[in-house]
Amino acid sequence: MLRRGEKYLMRLVMVSLILVVVAQGLMTDDSTRFYMSWSERMEGQNLSTPVIVPDDKLSSATNTTIKSPEALLTIELSQYASAPQAKILINGQARYRFSRQQVLIRVKAGDTVEIDTSDCPVPLNFKITSGSGKLAYPNQGQVFSGNQSIVMIGRIIVK
Repeated sequence: MLRRGEKYLMRLVMVSLILVVVAQGLMTDDSTRFYMSWSERMEGQNLSTPVIVPDDKLSSATNTTIKSPEALLTIELSQYASAPQAKILINGQARYRFSRQQVLIRVKAGDTVEIDTSDCPVPLNFKITSGSGKLAYPNQGQVFSGNQSIVMIGRIIVK
């Protein structure tokens, strides 16, 4: 009887191991992972209220819209005094140009910042020279390079 139970237990362990390996293999496909992973479906959804709200303000916070905090960011063109062909894209829309060597931009938390250098005939380097005290990402001193492409600075994080 004990041998029989041990045999079934070993079969259960082997089947479980095979199922884990198959599930992990399916997770490598993007469309399948979207349906298998709850966190994948939640990514990119806006929260209706802040994550941390005092209990006394909870009822009033659910009825108001949340304003995203703003920050200032300075991007410097390293090699040249200007490159007006280079555009700064915020959430996919061209908002600023490098008519000067440094450009000060106003961003909100969650904005996606990119630099479009596709019209520039030479490679360009950009440096984050300063940011307001509330800015957590991108960091001061980071350098980005573009050679007739779109350079992803990233998603803005404000403290």
